[in-house]
Amino acid sequence: MQVRGTIFSKWPRDFRLLAVAVFGTGIFFGVLMTLFNNFIVDRFNMEPHRLGYLESLREVPGLLSVLMVALILRHPLPLVSGVAVVIMGLGIMAFPLATTVMALTLFSLFWSIGFHCWVPLEQVMALRFSPPGDKGRWLGRLRSVHSAAWLLAIGYWWLHSDDARDRVFRAISRRWYCHGHWWPAIDVCDP
Repeated sequence: MQVRGTIFSKWPRDFRLLAVAVFGTGIFFGVLMTLFNNFIVDRFNMEPHRLGYLESLREVPGLLSVLMVALILRHPLPLVSGVAVVIMGLGIMAFPLATTVMALTLFSLFWSIGFHCWVPLEQVMALRFSPPGDKGRWLGRLRSVHSAAWLLAIGYWWLHSDDARDRVFRAISRRWYCHGHWWPAIDVCDP
């Protein structure tokens, strides 16, 4: 599948497919990082020290990286990476099903297994699928795709929160009324 007329048409096919996966995980992390703390506070009335316990347990799968290396020695890299992304997604999709902190911890451990497999494999695949020379530039392009997706997800949830649209439009219209333009000004007129 050749994408014509875009900057992406010059990217190797496998690298484009990896970029699509990275974009998806960027959306995933944008949503997760934007909503997770509110979710656990609203649902479980989580205190900071309990969040620390949850986060420290979530990091345990990172110590199991040796098992991931064994997997990629026996199975194709894209297959292991795909399974890791699916595990990550299923773990997060299970969060609304959590009715106890223990269930939330188990789901966090589950998605963390996928996460700790995916992150190093993403970089390995980027190096493998990028053209020879300028590998650092290709890694940077992949990071840009991830960051753009992350920012899109954060922006989407921010604009779709309860009163965010009203805040944005009020701020823009107030600046326009006070200063004749919408961008931030140093002085703010009185309400």
